[in-house]
Amino acid sequence: MKVQIVKGTEKDLDELVRLYDAVNEHLQGRFCLGWRKGQYPTRSVAENALKEGGLFIAKINRAIAGTMILNHQCVRGYQQVNWQCGAAPQEVLILHTLAIHPDYMRHHIGRKLLEHACSYGKRHGQKAIRLDVSEENLPAIRLYKQLGFAHMATLDLGYGFPLSWPFELYERVL
Repeated sequence: MKVQIVKGTEKDLDELVRLYDAVNEHLQGRFCLGWRKGQYPTRSVAENALKEGGLFIAKINRAIAGTMILNHQCVRGYQQVNWQCGAAPQEVLILHTLAIHPDYMRHHIGRKLLEHACSYGKRHGQKAIRLDVSEENLPAIRLYKQLGFAHMATLDLGYGFPLSWPFELYERVL
């Protein structure tokens, strides 16, 4: 199965919304407290990433199997962390909204997207990639650790959930 990772386009938006909905239906609130159909992720999330140039998709035979967003935007809690790499904000990519269509789970799509993020970051002079993940999302955490991401902190990042919800923050120095 050949996976092609490319920047997303306007033509991909409808299919991305279907992917987001399929992921949310599959998860049913497990692992990702804030991920709910119609709430997050949404078309506007993909549209904003597209406008900023950070929307990436993994395609298999023209079907979108997965997606991620790379940019320099992080929530305030990231400033509380003693990161390995003391880089300026514009020298660090933040990974958001890594999502794999349920039909393609266990096909290493997440791994391929993360490997692409690392090579993309290196090619563009970035010093690290950082991300946050719900502490209950054990499949994602295992993958991040396998790919050399180091656990740096566990914090409530203030995403506005009704309860305090800890997120693990990871970094991979490039």
